[in-house]
Amino acid sequence: MSGSPIYELLDRSSERFVDRRLLICGDVLDEQLLKLARYTKNTTVLVDNYVTAQAMAALLGQTLDSSCEQTVSYKHINICYVSLDKIKLDKFDTLLIILGKNKQSTLKLLSLMQRHLEPNSLIYIAGENAGGGKSAGNLLKPTGESIKLDLARKCSLFMAQYQKPFPQWKDSEPINVDACGFKFKLYQDPAVFSQGRLDEGTAMLLYALCEANQTQNALDLGCGCGIVGMCLKRLGHLKITASDISAQALYLSCKNAKLNDIDGIIYRSADMLKALDSYDLIAVNPPFHRGIATTIAPTLRMIQEAPAHLNKGGVMYMVANGHLPYEKYLKDSFNNVSIVKENPRYKVYKCMS
Repeated sequence: MSGSPIYELLDRSSERFVDRRLLICGDVLDEQLLKLARYTKNTTVLVDNYVTAQAMAALLGQTLDSSCEQTVSYKHINICYVSLDKIKLDKFDTLLIILGKNKQSTLKLLSLMQRHLEPNSLIYIAGENAGGGKSAGNLLKPTGESIKLDLARKCSLFMAQYQKPFPQWKDSEPINVDACGFKFKLYQDPAVFSQGRLDEGTAMLLYALCEANQTQNALDLGCGCGIVGMCLKRLGHLKITASDISAQALYLSCKNAKLNDIDGIIYRSADMLKALDSYDLIAVNPPFHRGIATTIAPTLRMIQEAPAHLNKGGVMYMVANGHLPYEKYLKDSFNNVSIVKENPRYKVYKCMS
């Protein structure tokens, strides 16, 4: 089975990891990266993406449930699906970071992961050139001189020796948000969508939800920082489930609920609606990025599956960029689709079977 361009680049340098104690983290989206562990002394892979974590666990003959923090192990390999803020690890002599599109996330990774490195450890960083891979070596400069090792499949690989500490990462202070007539404080994270503000699409979705009837059972699908689920709770919906594909997002959602003295929200890891229950209301601001690439395929699958996850009389509210072609697919899946909020950039759809 062929892997991603990043895996193919790293496979060319796999001898560099022989007999090393390897820590892999970052934008880990290809389960084939697990093959780099074959000849290491031990390998730990930190995976934020639930689908990738499931696929890696399957390669080890194991499975993951829907809880927010999980680790599976086989022989010398550990797969950790957990927030970076909560991880506890041993020491390593090699760190491999898969570069994502968000530079701040990589800077946070370097700061947090250095506590798990021995002096003079080797640090590798690999990324697609279109997502900053060409200049990724600059991220390693605080610790020492970086070397460009390879360039292939429009990806680049750099290495540096851990000689000086990276700057300490400091989380930003919570921002203040007014939503649905309520005041919230929100921690944010560079790995979770929207920084320094409540994004416009979510704000429109919340405005539409203010007019929705109270329900027994509501789902915040793709919960991100958790603001939608918290608003649903404050609006009087009785049972709230918040789900996401990202371990970091689930951690952040739970952290924000505690900050705002909101309890009773159920948190679940999920690949869109797969393996979730049925609900009276689903609220969703679906992503259309996977790594540095854009794709609407997961959202189209969710739209097809959504009616089966709504109870009788249930409703789905979905906000999306106005240029994305969702309306046709929504009308194919639902009997009643209307646009309840709209501006030049976003549309909020109300969908009922």
